[in-house]
Amino acid sequence: VGVASPWGFGQALVVFVPNILNADSDFLRILQSFQSWPAIPFVLVGSVMVLVGATTAPGIRRAVAGAVIWALLLLETTVIVLPTVPKDWIAVSAPAAAELAAIRRETPLGTEVVASNGVIGRFGLRPYVYPLGYSPRTAAYGSLRPIPVKSSTVLFIITSRQGSGELSHAETMTAVAYVEKRLRARIIADRYGIYVLKWSPPRGTTEIF
Repeated sequence: VGVASPWGFGQALVVFVPNILNADSDFLRILQSFQSWPAIPFVLVGSVMVLVGATTAPGIRRAVAGAVIWALLLLETTVIVLPTVPKDWIAVSAPAAAELAAIRRETPLGTEVVASNGVIGRFGLRPYVYPLGYSPRTAAYGSLRPIPVKSSTVLFIITSRQGSGELSHAETMTAVAYVEKRLRARIIADRYGIYVLKWSPPRGTTEIF
């Protein structure tokens, strides 16, 4: 209900509309996607404003009590989630970071990069960058769209141990095996839990399934 308040409407518009445009319902699940978290405090305050404005004096007390309970639950979630951020979301070891930096330096800018979610940001300034989960068979994510092929050379950077890795070790090895054997890509690096494979698509290839 906080979206109906002046305090919550603007923030909800800025945060939720881009998430809706992703065409993936996970981006609208509060406990699933951190992308929605910035709107929570504003919608929370907006909800209290709406409830206060629409109730009588006894109702206001109930609304305040409900808001306090809601805030405590939000605080509990914060206490549980925030301590895991350095380890589970942004942690990349120093050797792995050095390896990724070397890969980035040695890779021409026109090379298409397909990378695991945890390390893809390091290659984000390139013209053609796609997350590994974009492909259903490569990442075992289910029915997702294929990866477009935009370059004569495609570099796959696969890891489950660095950054916000979403694949298990078994899924990572499945992805590596698929890219190496099915696409006939060549492993050019295998260090610190990072697998780098280089692939030259056959002429006329437009997608990777």
